[in-house]
Amino acid sequence: MTLSEDDIKQLKSTFPHREIKSSDEAGVTYILIPAVTLSEKTVDLLFCPGRSKLYFSEMVPAKVQPNWNEHPVIFAKTWHAFSWRIDHPHQSPIQLIFYFLRPWR
Repeated sequence: MTLSEDDIKQLKSTFPHREIKSSDEAGVTYILIPAVTLSEKTVDLLFCPGRSKLYFSEMVPAKVQPNWNEHPVIFAKTWHAFSWRIDHPHQSPIQLIFYFLRPWR
């Protein structure tokens, strides 16, 4: 999955007042969404559209605790991801991000 200009515009309008950045590491594209508040905790999000993964700068408590099972080092920083079954794999990038944020709604 690649991000179009419309996808980037939608991310910027969904997360206003945040500097959305796109960067590559080892041939993989990541989108940084800084300073997102979840459960009264502010974390950075790192979305990988090619892998349909959302990484968190910290493990954030949720109503239903996710299975935090991945802790890669990306851009010289440890990130955290959890396993989550995607029921509808053909979603837009913004839909995928919100799908991953379901435990904090």
